[in-house]
Amino acid sequence: MDKPQQILIVGQGLAGTLLSYQFLTHNIEHKVVDNHHANSSTLAAAGLVNPITGRRYVKSWMIDELLDFAKPIYRGLERLLDIKLVTHLEVIRSLQNVSQENLWNTATSRPGYNEYASDNDSAGSYTGFVNQRFAYRRIKQALQVNVSELIKAYRLFLQEKDMLIDDDFNFSFKPKMNEFSLYNSRFSHIVFCEGYKAVENPFFNYLPFQPSKGESFELEIHGLIPMEILRDEIFLVPMGENRIWSGGGYAWKYDDDFPSEKFSAEWTKKLDDLLMAEYRINTHRAGVRPSVKGRRPLLGKHPLYERLIIFNGLGTKGTSLGPYFANHLYEYLFEDGQLLNEVNIQRFDVK
Repeated sequence: MDKPQQILIVGQGLAGTLLSYQFLTHNIEHKVVDNHHANSSTLAAAGLVNPITGRRYVKSWMIDELLDFAKPIYRGLERLLDIKLVTHLEVIRSLQNVSQENLWNTATSRPGYNEYASDNDSAGSYTGFVNQRFAYRRIKQALQVNVSELIKAYRLFLQEKDMLIDDDFNFSFKPKMNEFSLYNSRFSHIVFCEGYKAVENPFFNYLPFQPSKGESFELEIHGLIPMEILRDEIFLVPMGENRIWSGGGYAWKYDDDFPSEKFSAEWTKKLDDLLMAEYRINTHRAGVRPSVKGRRPLLGKHPLYERLIIFNGLGTKGTSLGPYFANHLYEYLFEDGQLLNEVNIQRFDVK
């Protein structure tokens, strides 16, 4: 498209923040409307970029390309906001038995895995704090991004630049217009980055969203200053000083997006099974993720109203997917780029 008059981004979670930053670096005039939803899944996320995942220890989809984009984007945001966002860490992967060890050895012997996998058989800084497992291995080049601080700091930046509209988005507009008069401004395009709230979007709710509720604790383990991420049956993720994030879960049915007693009881038992040391839970958070069937992001123009655009579906891997696909969407909109088939919403029929 030609350079627009002004674009409106709806939502300032991780997707909206990263897209706004792309527009900012390419001098695309825009504003962001966001109501500062307290239980956004972004604010409860660990912010991991993990190159090897799953029970079969496979490389994350497109991880080589994603890391190449993520590192400079987050460094740029650190400079812009004058805060530290990224910590480079190794992941200690617990192996529970010889079968898991054999799976690891088979998976990581394949081409392209050597730069991410290590046979370091140590629990690292967790030694003496967790129950010993059958074996350990290491995942290299992992990142932990302080997503909640990123969102807060970028929101302040938008406010200072008079680019933030602190409000709910109102869908009572005519989608066939060549421009949209909203919030005392005129916009040529609207990009929806609403997270799981997209299920309530009358233009994009035909897409196969499967929102899932996740919850997390922020805790301290007595005497432990963690230097690595631990991936056992649950994650332990350093968050600075002696603070540790631990969480997860996929609740497909839920009554609200608030912390639950059910998660608290289940996760406390998991922590009790893993830890030898005393611990204290400081914070319990919850949020709903914009999960999607097929676990691929959703990008593109509405099939009937090309001035309405979506950037969503980053799910649990948003920290790694977000920087690359924010740029991917920018190139599609302004540099005649082509969307990857795997993420293009044209793969779904309008219902």
